[in-house]
Amino acid sequence: MTRHELTDDRVEDPADVAAALGVSAVRIDILRALREGPATISGVAAAVGYTRFGVREHLNMLERIGAVGYEIQRVPGSFRPARLYRIDADRVEAIAWSLFDAITEHTWE
Repeated sequence: MTRHELTDDRVEDPADVAAALGVSAVRIDILRALREGPATISGVAAAVGYTRFGVREHLNMLERIGAVGYEIQRVPGSFRPARLYRIDADRVEAIAWSLFDAITEHTWE
């Protein structure tokens, strides 16, 4: 995966660019948290500072577009199996390129 840097000082954090384009800051935080490794919904919520219920809808949307997936596993400290969410970095990159294509379509002709 190639990282593309912004070469000017107008933006310090690429997440600011995503937010300006309407990408949810919570979803960016979730993806960043999952970049550290798989996590339960409680783990994701704790990592981003939201409640489980606050991140559930965002995880569902990210799952719907394929940016995250999950496996059902037993987790230490829990009596029942839990969803262990993980990021699909290749899919996130494809989504980012899709956004690029949507922005630049018909503008370079």
